[in-house]
Amino acid sequence: MSIDGAPPPEPADLLPERSVLTFEEYMAMQRAVGNETRFRVLYRHKRDGAMSAKELREALLDHGVEELLRREQAFADAYE
Repeated sequence: MSIDGAPPPEPADLLPERSVLTFEEYMAMQRAVGNETRFRVLYRHKRDGAMSAKELREALLDHGVEELLRREQAFADAYE
């Protein structure tokens, strides 16, 4: 934002002047985490560290099942 509060003329100008990312790198990062599956993979790698493909698959499947069960329970609780 400019001093008068108006948005900048170019979207790339939204990044801080001393940004470590270029606008193209920032947009690529947004695309990567904008997909739920990719976000879950990145999250698991960040949270749990290095894993084999099998360990990652199991973690993602376990998390997916747990999330589904939580949603089902919340749904059931809402209608009791």
